[in-house]
Amino acid sequence: MADVRRGRIQRLVRGRGYGFIESREGQMVFFHRDDLIGIPFERLQEGMEVEFLFNFAERGSRAKDVRPLPPPAAESRKPEGHAADPAPVSPRSRI
Repeated sequence: MADVRRGRIQRLVRGRGYGFIESREGQMVFFHRDDLIGIPFERLQEGMEVEFLFNFAERGSRAKDVRPLPPPAAESRKPEGHAADPAPVSPRSRI
C-alpha cells in the first residue's frame, strides 16, 4: 500500500531521466520521469517541493505520481527601515 508523502527533489540525473526525493521523514526515494504528473521532467529543479506516493519496490523505495507543490506565498510586507511609498500626486494639485 502506498502512503502520500512530501519532500524535496534532492538530485536529478537529467541524462538518464530519473532523480531522488528526500522525504520529510528523511528517506531518499527514487523516481523516474514516467512517474511525474503535471510537469515535464525538463522543468524540475533540485530543491523543488513535491508530493508523491511512497512505494516499496524490489530495489528499494520508489515514488509514484510525483506532483510539484506550489511555492509558498511571498510575504507582501516591505523590508523594515524603508519609508512608505509617497502618496500619489493628482494632476490638479500641481495647478
